Amino acid sequence: MLLVHGRHRVWSQLLKTRFRRAFPDASERVQFVNSRKREDFLAFLACVDVSLDIPHFNGGNTTLEALAVGTPVVTMATDFMRGRVCAAIYRKMGVGSLIAKNPEEYVDLAVRLAKDDRFRDRIKDKIEKKDDCLFENNKVIREWEQFFLKACKRKGARRDHQ
Repeated sequence: MLLVHGRHRVWSQLLKTRFRRAFPDASERVQFVNSRKREDFLAFLACVDVSLDIPHFNGGNTTLEALAVGTPVVTMATDFMRGRVCAAIYRKMGVGSLIAKNPEEYVDLAVRLAKDDRFRDRIKDKIEKKDDCLFENNKVIREWEQFFLKACKRKGARRDHQ
């Protein structure tokens, strides 16, 4: 498993210590890599078999970046918005099969994607066929245009009355 160092290296050290306590036989298989420039990070994401959306931390940008390069992301929706972004993205795409219902299913999905090439290829194909609703969606742009046009008209109308 590869993790990107956080802003403060002490976070990585704390996680390494926690991993050594939690799973001493496998903790050495967890490696930390330095953060990268955007284009290098996207290339890095394109090389991994699966990305994990951490249940209690918002991975919205990373999820979009992973999906943009076709890398599947395993997620598990939680009670708070920060733990529901990836699931909402998948629902929008119609790819709900990577939304785990519980921690056991989360692990099972991640392991299956890492080990089962045919399953991973089918999921990647689904992602690539559906990603246009995220990245080529002009409807959202038109809605923002309408919002700003209405907001500007209202502001102009208020100024005329003052």
